Amino acid sequence: GHLHKSFSKINRCVDIPYILKIPENQTYKLYAAIDHVDDLGNGHYVATIKSQDDERWYIFNDTKVTPLEFNPFPDNMNISGSDDAYLLFYRKKVADTGAEEPMEVCTYEDQSATSGMHAQKGENTANVRSGSDVIHQRKQLEKKPKHE
Repeated sequence: GHLHKSFSKINRCVDIPYILKIPENQTYKLYAAIDHVDDLGNGHYVATIKSQDDERWYIFNDTKVTPLEFNPFPDNMNISGSDDAYLLFYRKKVADTGAEEPMEVCTYEDQSATSGMHAQKGENTANVRSGSDVIHQRKQLEKKPKHE
């Protein structure tokens, strides 16, 4: 007989910290959250992103962009809850001024395949990287083994 695999979305409420404090006095602030709405077969993604230009939050839902009149992740409330959160993006704050460090955006062609596997398996993953870590990882991926 044939084995039939089925996948289901985990609908568990998770905490979304607005501010992450990690060792060595590094602080990261949430600037984007990607939600997966509905089930694995019929769902779609909705992004909530804070603009660097005007410090305002926007919702990106397919072809519609909606500016928000409020902060969905208020500073005075460090943790929000979500049962649709799929991916969170944090930006490192510069220590002295409290300003956020600019980030270089890197995309990898093989990421979408990996993301799809995690989604199908129902795994939740979270990664936090500073700009220098992203660049370092990119260089590691570009190294090729030497053949003699």
